[in-house]
Amino acid sequence: LGRARGWLRVMKYDALLSLLIYTGATVAFYLLGAAVLHGRQLEVNDLHLMDSLSKLYSTSFGTAGLWIFVAGSFAVLYSTIFISTASNGRLAADFLDLLGLLRLADPERRAAVVRMACLLLPVVYLVFFLAVGRPVFLVTVGAVSQGLMLPFLSFAALYFLHRETHPQLRPHPAWIALLWVSALLMTALGLYQVWKVFG
Repeated sequence: LGRARGWLRVMKYDALLSLLIYTGATVAFYLLGAAVLHGRQLEVNDLHLMDSLSKLYSTSFGTAGLWIFVAGSFAVLYSTIFISTASNGRLAADFLDLLGLLRLADPERRAAVVRMACLLLPVVYLVFFLAVGRPVFLVTVGAVSQGLMLPFLSFAALYFLHRETHPQLRPHPAWIALLWVSALLMTALGLYQVWKVFG
């Protein structure tokens, strides 16, 4: 229990730091969007997506801002594709094993399937993008997909807290209440996102 409490403490600090960084970055990005894109009536469409987004920085910081945008875009997109490929490769392997299409009881066989998935997934992403060719539409599809996942993530968090967590490792009741509030808000947001797109 002592070791578990130590890891939970580390995870709490990690989550708090991530919350501060991501919230700050998101608020700054929204303010830039409101000031530059909306202020100049710049349309963000499939044809001029990167050009319009680059003006968020080039308008505010000049030529240096454009290169900041290029470097930041590369870092963000590379890390996103890197992490999503690694995680989705493992999810694909587990999913195929769950369906009974592959038997991955052997760790070496599972590692081989994960490696193969990590090689194939970027190719699938590229083919999908070339076939559709509409980045704004694809971003919308991704947002809807994430919206659909929010209720399931909320349920999973509550399930693991109440069913799979050792009683001595559960947080203070106030934190549990806040988790329920967060889960309900996440579910409502997910349903609203779906309704906004399809309704």
